[in-house]
This record gives sequence, structure tokens and C-alpha cells, in this order.
Amino acid sequence: MNEKRIINWLAERRESKLLKELVRHSDYVVRTADEFNRAIIAMSNQDYSGVRQAIDRISANEKSADNMEKSITEELIKGDLNSKEREELLRLVTRLDIIADWIKDGGRNLSMIMDIELTVDQSIWNSLIEISSQLLEITKAMDRSLKAVIENKDDIESFRKKVEEIERSIDQSYYAVKKEIILNVGEAKAIFLLRDLLHCIENGADATKDASDVLHIFAIAHAEHR
Repeated sequence: MNEKRIINWLAERRESKLLKELVRHSDYVVRTADEFNRAIIAMSNQDYSGVRQAIDRISANEKSADNMEKSITEELIKGDLNSKEREELLRLVTRLDIIADWIKDGGRNLSMIMDIELTVDQSIWNSLIEISSQLLEITKAMDRSLKAVIENKDDIESFRKKVEEIERSIDQSYYAVKKEIILNVGEAKAIFLLRDLLHCIENGADATKDASDVLHIFAIAHAEHR
């Protein structure tokens, strides 16, 4: 892949529809993570109206992210990049959409826990609040990294390192919370749904790390071109 060609192509279209939509796509991903964290906080407070409202907003933002993916894909097809270059950008867009998909699935698991009226200890909710807060932070770091690449800023590497740091923290938290669920939740249905919810968070973080890795390729090429 000619990485410099991608950077040149992006730079020449700094105000283009594509770049604006990439930023908007990332914004929708961050919003889904934010609403997911709000939904878990509301659930821990037995604010079921708040849970439903947050889950509705998750769905709305995920749908917007999905529409953005389709729009960006169409824009890429119209562009003059070769197939390898187009593939790299499509990979970035797909990774962004996958993050939102996993968060939406996490919201669905939360909704089932609420609808079935399963009992979950406050300590479990506190742990899920913490790890979902980390998911929000990693999406924010990825979003800032994307904007740094587009805006030609010098702090791109710091955002990439932040993503890696948070991803490692989420990985450690994942196993700790999973153990806590297995040891402290008695009902099989609750264990199953909580484990799936936790799995969605981990996969969302992994997809965010993947998106950051693609951006890192852009950043390297950008540095070589300066």
C-alpha cells in the first residue's frame, strides 16, 4: 500500500464530504458509548425510565453510524484511490461501525436484564459502570486520534498510546468482572446476560483498538510526508 498516497489524498480533500463524514461517524460512535454508560448507571439506580431512554438513544446513534458507513463507502467508491488504498479506509470505517454494533448489542442485553427483572448486586453494577466508563474513554481517545490525523496535529502518537493503555486496562478489568459475576451472581439467566454484556464491552474495545491501529498507519505516513 502506498501510504503517502492515502495521506495526500486525504489532505487534498481536507474539507471534503468524506472527511466530514469520517468525523461525524466517529462522533456517533462516542455517543453510543456515552449513552451505554448512562444506561448502566441508570440501571444501577433502578431508574428504568432512564435506562429505556438511554437505550433508545444508543439505537438512534448506532443507526446514524450505520448510515454514515454506507455514505462514506459510496464516497470512497466514487474516489480515485486504487483498490488497496480504498480497502484500508474501508477497514477503518468498518471498524468504527463494529464498535457501535457491539455497544448496541450490550444495550440489548441490559434491556433484557431489566425486562426479565433479574436481581443483580450493586457491586456488580459498580464494576460494570467502571468498565463501561473505560469503553467511553477509549472511544474518545480514538476519536481525538482521528481528528488529530485529519487536522495535521503533532499529538497523534499520544492519543494512540492512550488507546492502547485503556485497551489493556479493559482487558484486565474484563477478567476481574467476569470472575465477580460467576462468583457472586446466583441465577443462571443473570450470569448469561451479564457475561454477554461484558463480552460486548470487550469486543467494542478491541474494535476501537483496531481502528486506532489503522489510524497509526496514517500517522506514520503523514510524518514521513511532512
